Amino acid sequence: MLTGCLVTASTAVLAQDYPARPIRLIVPFPPGGGTDVSARILAQAMSEGPGWQIIVENRPGATGRIGTELAAKAAPDVMSDE
Repeated sequence: MLTGCLVTASTAVLAQDYPARPIRLIVPFPPGGGTDVSARILAQAMSEGPGWQIIVENRPGATGRIGTELAAKAAPDVMSDE
């Protein structure tokens, strides 16, 4: 149990400046639908605690394929070891 607490504490120290840019939450469906509403509620809840800026981006088309491919090819978020 103590090990789990130490791991949690050490990762919190490493993640102080994370994320360095706004988080893009890609929704592969059009605005106004159930998925969009759920994503916006999730983004609001996620941004309240740590103060992260989360941008919901709708990318509809091809039954969700366009948004899914955009998310798969997005630049990864990298945490520096410095």
